[in-house]
Amino acid sequence: MGPFYPAWDGDRFDHLLDQLLVPKRERVGDLSRGEGIKLSLATALAQQPELLILDEPSSGLDPASRRQIADLIRDFMVDPSHAVLFSTHITTDLENLADEIMVLVAGEVAHHGPLIDLPEQFAMARGSGTPPSGPLIGLQAARAQWSAMIRLQDSAAFGPEVVIDAASIDDVVVHLAAEEKVVAA
Repeated sequence: MGPFYPAWDGDRFDHLLDQLLVPKRERVGDLSRGEGIKLSLATALAQQPELLILDEPSSGLDPASRRQIADLIRDFMVDPSHAVLFSTHITTDLENLADEIMVLVAGEVAHHGPLIDLPEQFAMARGSGTPPSGPLIGLQAARAQWSAMIRLQDSAAFGPEVVIDAASIDDVVVHLAAEEKVVAA
């Protein structure tokens, strides 16, 4: 691949294949899914890019391989001239790697901002009985119990009978998607 990329670093490529335990003499089609993902990342990094664009970089990998991939991405991001844009459904990857998060629902941006700000923006509210009227996002109710996400700034609108907890990345994604389905229905 070196002749196709002027900045190709063959030594880095070989080092990454060794580090990631990707067999060098096997045909690409004979590699496992995980080995193929590792080969793709090694190929991308050997081109010495400033921007990596990755789609589900750790999907289908075992926990040890996921950690290896995350470590490589983290090492790449140490250089301030480097950036990574990746899409994933694995929110633990976001927790471990992302500075910013963009949640897309039905192709539209439902939320965008620094990941570190999520706990200051959203919370989970839950209670029993009839859900209160108010700014509930993605209301889910069953057997006289309800839960919904709220904007933290709206928490004063709820009385002491409503339990308010921190929202996780999963909560934000699930409830924004549920809200879209309610609005669209």
